[in-house]
Amino acid sequence: MLPKWLSQFGINDLKINTVVDNNSFYVNGKLHGSILIEGDNSSEEIYNIKLEVIEKIENNDPTSDFKVLDNILYTYEIKDKFTVQSNEKISRKFSVALPLENIKGKPDQITIRTHIYLANAVDNYDEDQIDVIY
Repeated sequence: MLPKWLSQFGINDLKINTVVDNNSFYVNGKLHGSILIEGDNSSEEIYNIKLEVIEKIENNDPTSDFKVLDNILYTYEIKDKFTVQSNEKISRKFSVALPLENIKGKPDQITIRTHIYLANAVDNYDEDQIDVIY
């Protein structure tokens, strides 16, 4: 009972790691990888996985509280509802295309943000940067 209760507050929660096949991404190419999920001490029900490819843009608006803005270039969702059992390891593959016309600047890196939506606990995130090659 205690591990489940703790995971509802994000303590001892499942681990998520987004791994791409290459350390760099070619614009107008495809990005391939896997979302790795590792269960904790209790089972967790996942009802959605959202992967976003993001360009970070410097915000020059002096009235804004945000110095950097997110330009979401691509969103990929896995809407499977499934349960990760205690200490179970699950992998979900993904492949996304990134058209050049979606990019506002010419960033050296893009961000891959993965959001795992959990039914009875605090959602979990992973965020990584990869190099961009033009």
